[in-house]
Amino acid sequence: MNENSKLGQLTEALEIVTNLQLPEHLQSVALTHLLAVPMKTVPVTEFVQQIPTTAAAIDASLAVTDDLAFRDFMEEKKPDSAVEAATCMLYWAKKEGRESLTEDELHEMFLRAKFHPPKDVAALLRLLCCKQYRRAVRVSGKVGHYALSKIGETAVVFDFGQKKA
Repeated sequence: MNENSKLGQLTEALEIVTNLQLPEHLQSVALTHLLAVPMKTVPVTEFVQQIPTTAAAIDASLAVTDDLAFRDFMEEKKPDSAVEAATCMLYWAKKEGRESLTEDELHEMFLRAKFHPPKDVAALLRLLCCKQYRRAVRVSGKVGHYALSKIGETAVVFDFGQKKA
């Protein structure tokens, strides 16, 4: 393979990575990989074999994408405490179509976000329901379920992730 062909492939790959609209940190990882690894031609049959074909494989790849989007959201909001992190997580769950979360589900979200979970998630949720935290969370209609209140939603949208003076 000559140098012009390699240069053409590299240019095409750079355009594809740029047009995918990935977060900047993922773009830099992809570009680093492209520049570090020698270019090689992959036969189409080998490429097709790498595509997930089962529903479970597709669901797993979507879950990884969802986790990355969730972590990017948490990085954008920059929660300073477990209280702010839990509020952001309830907001994310609401945007995913889940109106409320249990203590265990919220604990899982802390782990997904790579955010250290509090020792007592139930105490954290009770704290978020009280007047001191502007009642950012409310007890849902189901026993053991907590939902984000309008006050909590407003805090996530307008207050979290803003530059602090």
